Amino acid sequence: MKFCRLLTLIFTISICSQINLFAQEKVKIAVFVPLSIDDAFTNNEFSVSGNSFPKSMYAGLEFYNGILMGVDSLNRAGINNISLQIYDSKSSNKNIESIVNSVEFSNTKLIITSSNLKNDLKALSNYASANQIPLISATLPNEAGVSNNPYFFIFNPTLRTHCKSIINYIQTNHSKANVIYLSKTGSFEKMVADYCTEFNTELDKPIKWKQKIVTDSFSTEEIINFLDSTKQNVIIGGVSNGNLVNKLVKIAADLKAYKINIIGLPVWEQLKIDEKLARVGLNVLYGSSYSFNKKNRLIQYIDKKYSEKFFGKPNDMVYKGYESFVKFATLAASNSSSSFLEAINATNNQIFSFTKFIPIKMNADAVSIDYFENVGIQFLRKL
Repeated sequence: MKFCRLLTLIFTISICSQINLFAQEKVKIAVFVPLSIDDAFTNNEFSVSGNSFPKSMYAGLEFYNGILMGVDSLNRAGINNISLQIYDSKSSNKNIESIVNSVEFSNTKLIITSSNLKNDLKALSNYASANQIPLISATLPNEAGVSNNPYFFIFNPTLRTHCKSIINYIQTNHSKANVIYLSKTGSFEKMVADYCTEFNTELDKPIKWKQKIVTDSFSTEEIINFLDSTKQNVIIGGVSNGNLVNKLVKIAADLKAYKINIIGLPVWEQLKIDEKLARVGLNVLYGSSYSFNKKNRLIQYIDKKYSEKFFGKPNDMVYKGYESFVKFATLAASNSSSSFLEAINATNNQIFSFTKFIPIKMNADAVSIDYFENVGIQFLRKL
């Protein structure tokens, strides 16, 4: 049944490039989602059959479902002055440039995107800057080399900001801990290590850590030599390889005589870590700009409605679609005289996650703002 509903959704979107979901067309909002609808068609014929479904479509469809649930919420709240346009950013028929330069896109007042392509973000950023309308990058930290654009808002912080939050978190919560920085050779790992080192040296009292470079075949002995049985141990996992992370967690779980916290990168949210490795006293944490507490009443309501409609459980992309739409569409639809930035950071505009957007200048001496970035990072338990 869930599969059938997804097929209906694809059929609907493939026919309609514009979906008006509200009664009154006053504030035009455009949402770009990587739906990859073309993957469901061969020679313009719908080619999905049985229980097979293109994996490339799942994340976009779930984000889209979250958007539609957000639409329902705003309708129930009496906000009916929005015209919503949904665009497939993976469409082969229309690229971003042709869409934003079309007549139907004129007078758009807000753009939300979950696209992860650098060129797409740049094209949308150029349009937003030229027309002085907010562009929200909802799901990825990629600033796409954008600069001098005070209309570009990054919901998911950059890797640089995540590294700074890790250092601040350890200084605030584990200033007396035995800290080990674990890394491996590679350009990505070096960039992470450089960021962490940079922010650590900026502290009044820099964190003293022992650095360990490992390979994929590192042993328990290599780790245990860096641990202290008399203190809380904090391991900064400056790596993104899933197998290596799982091995680190397994070794730490087996060392029951040591108190260990492992703090990883935001990409750890997507890694599959064996839940059987969990044990009392072992915390595996990662930073995220999104926080979805299953005890939250709104989350529970969304779960219930999603189950009724799609006969399944929503994933984080549903919540991200819902939160980004409700948060910013509400502001675009209001007639408030307060600035967009003040309204975003207002207490009454927090949906699930705590957000704090601040202006970013990549050159401290620059006059103009390059973009706004959400630095409201929370550390969540992976296990």
